[in-house]
Amino acid sequence: MPKTVEISAKLPKKDGTEGRETDKVATISLKCFGENLDEDRQLVGDDVIKSNYESSIVITVQGGIRRLLEKGSDAAAVQAAYNDYKPGTAVRRGVDVVSGFKAWFASLTPDQQKEELKKLRESAA
Repeated sequence: MPKTVEISAKLPKKDGTEGRETDKVATISLKCFGENLDEDRQLVGDDVIKSNYESSIVITVQGGIRRLLEKGSDAAAVQAAYNDYKPGTAVRRGVDVVSGFKAWFASLTPDQQKEELKKLRESAA
């Protein structure tokens, strides 16, 4: 017997966008989940379970890649973080400090870069 699950989603407000002046939220009820994997298999079949399993992993990994890139990791560091990845487990989130610094430094204006270099020189003396 399928169980009912409530699923909510929020579309955050977006300033300057017509129709998005406030958050929008919707909650729906779906009756398409079994109590266990065997019931899920009976309800939707192996192909659906496999397809959704793979899609879920791709979405999760894409989010992890974005987080690592935001922290300054390059493609090689991201790959290294996922070399031993197993779905359902945490990913090593170590960040290459040099890459992170370079990414941060590149985001500064030329005047900010000069000021930061001045601070580094002073602290090295």
